[in-house]
Amino acid sequence: MIGYEGRLVFDTSKPDGTPRKLLDSRKLTALGWRPQIAFDDGLRGAYAAFLAERTEPANQSVWGGSTQP
Repeated sequence: MIGYEGRLVFDTSKPDGTPRKLLDSRKLTALGWRPQIAFDDGLRGAYAAFLAERTEPANQSVWGGSTQP
């Protein structure tokens, strides 16, 4: 997605300090909820928004239009 070709190295003998967080959507699914955006599409959109925030003025929205009321 971002083109990184480097190597990641982890020291597995040490804890990473991040507790595991899980999401169980079975109850929502049972109520008829369905996601409107596929995971991969959402991740790409979030990354595009992150990159745009680094290069665009703060009052511009990646999804179109201004963020100002």
